[in-house]
Amino acid sequence: MHHLNVSLESLDSEIYERLRKGARQHIFLNNIDKLKKALKESTHPISVRYIIMAYKSNLKELPTLFGKLLGDYNGSLVEVRSSFDAPFISRDFKESEFLDDNDWDWLEAQLKLLPDNDKVVILRELTTEESNDDETPEDVLSGRYMLRLSWDGHLKVFVYEYSSALKKRVEKNILETNVKEITDINVFYDQLIGISNNKI
Repeated sequence: MHHLNVSLESLDSEIYERLRKGARQHIFLNNIDKLKKALKESTHPISVRYIIMAYKSNLKELPTLFGKLLGDYNGSLVEVRSSFDAPFISRDFKESEFLDDNDWDWLEAQLKLLPDNDKVVILRELTTEESNDDETPEDVLSGRYMLRLSWDGHLKVFVYEYSSALKKRVEKNILETNVKEITDINVFYDQLIGISNNKI
């Protein structure tokens, strides 16, 4: 194992537990302390990379949090991400928590002031123009798909669509398989393209 990814959004318990439903920060911090001890005692320690989702709730804390993760929590890299605009995220949450361009600009400016800013990567949301379907190559999987991977390897690829009959959003299956049965990723990808072209 080369490195370990650890995800968190805040060291403020109220923010942490609100953004991570069902999580308890004292359990997380206890596990981090155990990890620090294990890394210190290991003869072959691995690097720890922290992944943070940036929201309006934790935005002002992030510059300080970067320093703590790289120093006190043995971080080798901190990656800051924006949330994917998935359909299951409520509109209220998006409007109250998703960062705008001014927020990202502020965060990037603060990052430049940090001594270890080369160890922090900010992946702000990228906006792309709608593509013309006629210009999409046949061997490229276009559109937005959801993937659900279960503990036993069961993989489900689906899309969300609105059912006028049920008057709600429903899942439309594209493909179901088990990752153990995928022996050639290129063959699987071609199969997925073929099925999606017939169903979408």
